Amino acid sequence: KIRSLATTKFLANVPKQVDRCFFFIVGLGTHLYFYGYDIPWPQNQTCQGPNNTKLIASINHVSF
Repeated sequence: KIRSLATTKFLANVPKQVDRCFFFIVGLGTHLYFYGYDIPWPQNQTCQGPNNTKLIASINHVSF
């Protein structure tokens, strides 16, 4: 695994060629909040979607 603290004190030897395949899954959707049946959304958030819903997204990946 490649990890770095991203400072000049802790440099990372990052390979220049990728020898792995990556498969990403991105999910996009909307969520309708029903009072008492879900975790309430934080105040002053700007995820407003259509028809009084909130926009949501998720990402997952597999590398092989």
